[in-house]
Amino acid sequence: MAEGRSCLSQSRTPVRWYRRALFLSLSMVSLLLALACQGPEDPFLEFSEALALEPGQLIVSFNFDDNLASQAEAGPLLAARGMRGTFYVNSGRVGTSGYLTYEQLQQLQAAGHEVGGHTISHPRLTTLSEAEQRHEICDDRAALLKEGLRVTSFAYPFGDEDSRTRQLVIDCGYNSGRESGGLRTPSGCRGCPYAESVPPQDVYAIRTHGSVTRAWSLSYLQNLVLRAEAGGGGWVPLVFHHISPTTCPSSETYCISRSTFIAFLDWLAPRTSRGTVVRTMDNVIGGPLQPPPG
Repeated sequence: MAEGRSCLSQSRTPVRWYRRALFLSLSMVSLLLALACQGPEDPFLEFSEALALEPGQLIVSFNFDDNLASQAEAGPLLAARGMRGTFYVNSGRVGTSGYLTYEQLQQLQAAGHEVGGHTISHPRLTTLSEAEQRHEICDDRAALLKEGLRVTSFAYPFGDEDSRTRQLVIDCGYNSGRESGGLRTPSGCRGCPYAESVPPQDVYAIRTHGSVTRAWSLSYLQNLVLRAEAGGGGWVPLVFHHISPTTCPSSETYCISRSTFIAFLDWLAPRTSRGTVVRTMDNVIGGPLQPPPG
């Protein structure tokens, strides 16, 4: 019996050791998986890497200003072609007649699009006092953050800004500010470059071709891209407002028809194989998600 117990004890020892080791290993794996799946305690620890531009490469960014209800279709149209856009929002208009709702904005973000700030009420900022400007810029961002939106990019209404306005955009926690104009078009700004540089010459005054109007044809939009490609690449942020289901009415200056918009997307999509890519403003600029100002 003694020999039997001794033999049994020797045979069980490695089994017990193996089970204990297996249990500890599985526990460690579970712990690591839990830590990996757990988000940061502070949501403002998020960080987006700036895009590295290859020599001669062109980036196109789709910007949609004023959170107009007609822009709701733009997100799915872009996503269907592997593209994402940046939607600049006036928080005071969200959910009112003719404008996107917070639910729609959250759905756009969940689909990979970016939501940026555009002030509360779309004023000409330089006509306001510093306190009024701060309210429009900072409180707009705070309202959007409160709704769970990741807001790092800003666009000046009417492209109206000065050094004081830019400093407030910085103070309010934005990583960039977008202008309206400064790039060469087929019909204007002859001394301007065809594309913004990457990184931009002034991250708080990112240049554009101005806003797309109903007079801009498909070939006009294509030429903005083609000339930038031929000029050595860079960055072309395109600014859209109303997207009309049919021909743009004469009452809508800043408008593009749905058919022209889709035709432009379909023309642009294959160019990704030639080095031209579509990215959001945050994708290009990068940086942390900064907390709202105190």
